[in-house]
Amino acid sequence: MNAKRILMLGLALVMAFASVACGGGSSVGEDINVDKLDGTAAPRLGERTAAPTTKATTAPSGQPAATAPPKTAAPAAKPSIVIKIQSDTAKGGSQFDPRVARVRRGSIVRWENVDAKARSVVADDGSFRSPNIAPGGHFDYTTNATGSINYHDGTRPYAVGTLEVA
Repeated sequence: MNAKRILMLGLALVMAFASVACGGGSSVGEDINVDKLDGTAAPRLGERTAAPTTKATTAPSGQPAATAPPKTAAPAAKPSIVIKIQSDTAKGGSQFDPRVARVRRGSIVRWENVDAKARSVVADDGSFRSPNIAPGGHFDYTTNATGSINYHDGTRPYAVGTLEVA
């Protein structure tokens, strides 16, 4: 047999096999159950579906129950005071501005790093400790007790400040 005849015989076998494998008149995907468990039809591949709808429920009184509004994140509370963490060469000679801050108990105190290096804030009594605060970043602390809290910069122990809580 020459090569051309072998090729034609192989091609004929492949076509015969494909015809048998496809089952003659059936189409791909036929007899596949695409229903969801709740009995509704699932979307077909490439088919767009409508946005999900909410089903009204009935309250015990027989009246339709109110649908709850979508939940949104609560807005972040605003700080009562902002203390700037400054470089060693900042005007006024203090690495914290203000160096002594006065707030009421329950207030949010924010330290903003305006220095070019990462800084941190550590309470001497252990009541708070920030992670490293990147330049332009901040750390918030909510005061929960009254009294005076001395603190320092974790990267510069000589940079000190006081938080007075009334």
